[in-house]
Amino acid sequence: MLREAAAVILPPPRRCANSSGRPAARFVAALEYNAAPDWLPAAGDLCMAFALKLFSLWFCLPTPRFLRGWRVPVVLVALAVSAALVAPADGQGASRLLRLATTTSTDNSGLLAHILPRFERARGYAVQVISVGTGKALRLGENGDVDVILVHDPRSERRFIARGHGVERRAVMANDFIIAGPRADPGRLREAASTADAFRRLHESGGGGALFVSRGDDSGTHKKELDLWRAAGVDARRAWRREVGQGMGRALQIADELQAYILIDRATWTFLKHNTSLALLFEGGEALRNHYGVMAVNPARHATNIDGARALIDWLTSAAGQAAIGAYTVHGTQLFMPTATVSPASESQSATDAATPSQTATDASTPSQASQSATETAPQ
Repeated sequence: MLREAAAVILPPPRRCANSSGRPAARFVAALEYNAAPDWLPAAGDLCMAFALKLFSLWFCLPTPRFLRGWRVPVVLVALAVSAALVAPADGQGASRLLRLATTTSTDNSGLLAHILPRFERARGYAVQVISVGTGKALRLGENGDVDVILVHDPRSERRFIARGHGVERRAVMANDFIIAGPRADPGRLREAASTADAFRRLHESGGGGALFVSRGDDSGTHKKELDLWRAAGVDARRAWRREVGQGMGRALQIADELQAYILIDRATWTFLKHNTSLALLFEGGEALRNHYGVMAVNPARHATNIDGARALIDWLTSAAGQAAIGAYTVHGTQLFMPTATVSPASESQSATDAATPSQTATDASTPSQASQSATETAPQ
């Protein structure tokens, strides 16, 4: 709220009155546009905005001659005061921010909006959600741009750990994939005897004009789809298979527009199915299982918030976290099955967390509203 107020009250000057495009003026403008990073508290943003406004006005507007010698000292004092107001008294403010890279299915399904506020209240962290595909989430971890990762491709996760990028991986939950498509079902997937049979039917119907939409974004869903084509013994590199490079929600929308088949996780499907004309045509079987794991980015390689990452991992795999995951429903359907092994220590911590009031699980309306979300749009 204060961030938006500062932007309205203190808009950056379009042009320096004392200068026409001088480097100093451009530097001032750049400071005003970029000096308040996303991790600063809103009140700190407002303090910094006032300080930077003073900086720009003092240097750019006409100044009486007797005051010109005081410009630098006054601005330095203003910046120092604003910095003191921004910095937490105990020096721990920055460590209370936790950057979570996760797959879009946890966000699009509304799960994060349901569970993260409980974690934040119980453990005192503020979670910044970066909702992308599994491949992108792991790359963010490799670069040290996030603290903790929640994704759904166990093979890639194990490789991530083996290469030293991550630590302390834990299983969290699972659901499954389904195949949706046009209600007319030209590929006759409703008659398929197995997942491999369903994908062979998709391959055969592609020659008859039926389309298949692939996320094509190196996400966990995309990796699963490629595995299923290989398991069915068919080559999916055909014109009828459209790779769209989009997140799950957008890919479903494109499939609906094209009246095409699509592989989609059940959570996202359940959350969005009322917005599409497609139908669920095939489900079931171990081949379509969808397992989620959480892990911390290796603090030996990057300066991450390892304490916060461990707090989230512990909470997600605790009795309280697993109960919150299992209690989340949409349209009366449970979307995720808890799979973590709960330790006695986490049960003890869960008893403490339970003292914090929580909301009853209900159908979510918008994903990740309760957390600070830095959702990227493509690829997701």
